[in-house]
Amino acid sequence: MAILATLPAGLLSIAAILECAYILNLRKNLRTKLNPRFGALWSRTLEPHCPACSKPLGAYGKYGVGYMSNWSFKCLQCKELVPLIDDEGRVLELKEAKALLNLKPQSNNMLQPTLN
Repeated sequence: MAILATLPAGLLSIAAILECAYILNLRKNLRTKLNPRFGALWSRTLEPHCPACSKPLGAYGKYGVGYMSNWSFKCLQCKELVPLIDDEGRVLELKEAKALLNLKPQSNNMLQPTLN
């Protein structure tokens, strides 16, 4: 009979443990969210990841033949070439992309310059 009296308290503690584990998992996923920009996925620490497999990119260099070579990453997992391309179609170097990612977006409340 004593076992039945402690059962609800045991269930309550198991539920509390599971709830804490779920909250910790949600926080971890929030920290590791990858944001797409310039054809790659970026972590909060500005580490580029492959858009195909989400693994960290490595092997940064110029890939291509002759004058057609561009700065790109080669994914070590799926062997994809991932160039960093801005909104205007221009290939960026890694330092340029990181500098643009560090810029704060402009507020919509700011006055836009007018052309005369």
